[in-house]
This record gives sequence, structure tokens and C-alpha cells, in this order.
Amino acid sequence: MEKQEAASELQIAWHLEGGAPAGAIPTRWVAQDSTSAQLTVARAAILGGTIESVEEFVRSTRFDLEHSDTQWNDPQLALRSLAKAGKLGVSLGFIGSDYAAMEAFGRLWRLRNLKARYSRPRLVPWASHTFGVAVTLVSADGLLIVGRRGQAASRGQGMRTCAVNEGMLERDVDVQASSKEPKPSVAAAVVRGVEEELGLVVPASAASVSTLFVVTGEHQWGMAGWCDLRGTQWTASEILRAHTDAIDGWEADISAVEPAPDAVKQLLSESDWVPLGALSVAVTLQGAFGMDLWAMEKEFGRYFEVASVAGGTGASA
Repeated sequence: MEKQEAASELQIAWHLEGGAPAGAIPTRWVAQDSTSAQLTVARAAILGGTIESVEEFVRSTRFDLEHSDTQWNDPQLALRSLAKAGKLGVSLGFIGSDYAAMEAFGRLWRLRNLKARYSRPRLVPWASHTFGVAVTLVSADGLLIVGRRGQAASRGQGMRTCAVNEGMLERDVDVQASSKEPKPSVAAAVVRGVEEELGLVVPASAASVSTLFVVTGEHQWGMAGWCDLRGTQWTASEILRAHTDAIDGWEADISAVEPAPDAVKQLLSESDWVPLGALSVAVTLQGAFGMDLWAMEKEFGRYFEVASVAGGTGASA
């Protein structure tokens, strides 16, 4: 039963072997749906909820954040549509949301899963209020840069994870886009996350993604991938040095690991991984180093399971 529960923590909705530039992922803005429409969907997805009770919970969470001395409410992006499209096979639609909605709906999803612990979650992309990126770095000297969450982290304190785990914000857009309204950009989120959490300024072209995942316990969607700094000045030692001055460097400690079979086996066989962190490291080994992800899954029993997305990958808001 422990393995079944672990597997259900993170599921894969889309995977592209070898990955693709993060900036190539097709995205669009979705018309801002009304509060009542959002909550109608949420009520259907969350056991025991009503429109009124969910709406009040979001409002109270927003109020608490606005009056907190240690937390704040940031504008974020929420996934609203997931469709098959183009050569890459996936297209993402976003609306604006905020940290309060993410926190409130995350708590409600955790309660939902406690009530139906052994049933398979119904995954609905358009009921999500958060979307993030999980990124492992490859240093100039070819080492993996991974992390361990600090004691001040909001959750998962002390657990193994990837180098960067960042939620997308409304300002993560393609500033090079010629349109009057720049589209959301997965690459922009990676670049910002690397700068804030590691203290590095890197080009968007260094960012690649290969996997769309969902953390089923909290209904958090995101993309896993890597930032390849081979050919730059950012060796592992320089990255570790820059991290000490990063704005959000306190969120995790980082370390460098040799991408050799024995080191990789020891790394991924550790039991205290945040699931999305293990996924990011695994797809980095596949996409950046040519290792066999699915053979790794068989050996280490990690979190790679095809998601059962309600409505299929062609569903949209």
C-alpha cells in the first residue's frame, strides 16, 4: 500500500522524451471566468464543499495573508486548459489567480483526499489554482545541482528536491512576443526562479522541459525539466557561491552530484524526496544525459504514472 500511495502523489499528464525548449511550449490566456463558475467546478471536484463555503474559505485565506507580518499575497497564474496541440503535443491556457486561492484550494484538495484516501483522484486541470516549474541545474562542468528544503520552507522541510521549484506569476510572460499582450512563458518562470533561488542570471534558451505533472494531493500542476549551463561560466563551485547571496536562497540548501550510474542510483534511492524533485532529476538525466527514464522507474520505483485526466488531454475550460 505504501508504494501505491507514493505513486498517487505525482502523476504524469504529458511527457516528451528528450524534452523541448521551455520557451517553445504553446501557451495562451483564457478568458477570465467568473468566481461562481470557478467555484461550481471546484464544488464538483471537492467532496462536501458548497459554493458559499468554498468562496468564504478563499476570502478568509486572502484576509489572513493581507494581515500577516510574515506572509503576503502574490498574483499568480492558474492552469485553466490543457489540450493536445502542435508538434510538442501539449498546449496550456492560463488565467490570473493569487497565492491565497492556491493556498485555499490546496487545503481543500488535501481534505478531499483524506476523505477518499484510497480512491483515485479526479484530475481536472481547470480546477487548479497554481502552476509551477521544477528544475534541476546542469553546471558548466557537467554536475547535477540538486537541493534540500530548508527548515524555513513552507512545507517539506528537510526533504530532497530539485534546485528550483517556482510557481508561475502573472509577470512570467514572453517579453519578446510581438503581440500587444505577451503570452505566459514557462521559460520566463524558470529564468526568474533560477535568479531568485540561486542568484544566477541565465538565458531563456538554457531552459528545457519534458514533463507535465500534477501533485494529486493538492491538485498542483507544473512542468519538470532542467537548465543546462554547460558552455557557460557557471561551474558547480560558482553556482554554490552565488546561491549564498540569492534572494530566496534560504528556501533550500544545494549540492552538486556527479551524473554517474552509481551516484545516480544512490541519489534516487534515498527515501526522503519531494516527488516533483525526484521527477525533475530523473527527466534531466534522460534529456540532458541520455539515461533511460523508464528503466530508472523500474529500478527505483519512483513516481512515474500516466495521469487519468478527467475529460482527457483535449479538455478545456
